[in-house]
Amino acid sequence: SSVMVELVGQMKDNLLLDFGEAKKIIKEVVNVFDHKFFINRKYLKQEDDSHFQIQFEGPKGMFELQVPKNTTYLLEGEATVENLSSEIIKLLAPKMPSNVEAVGVYIYEGYNKGSHIISNISR
Repeated sequence: SSVMVELVGQMKDNLLLDFGEAKKIIKEVVNVFDHKFFINRKYLKQEDDSHFQIQFEGPKGMFELQVPKNTTYLLEGEATVENLSSEIIKLLAPKMPSNVEAVGVYIYEGYNKGSHIISNISR
């Protein structure tokens, strides 16, 4: 998958945001998700200092697994590109300067498949 971030707002000193600063902020947030196993928080049954205990029912019955916390990201919904886009926006928005009014995230799953969500920043 690939991710593209769009920033919308008012120009300040002929820039919305310096590219180097934007790149640093975006990379920091996207790295939180890189190489992670995405799991809906509702499947979390227990956790200890280093692992999540996950339980869910699938077409072939009940499944239980233990996954390391450092390789897992818990989402508030199912692991879809739409929910992942929303989660990225949730983490990016507070890091944006006041002249950035909205953040958009595109996540591509393949040719002509993906998600685009844009959200105004509430301050």
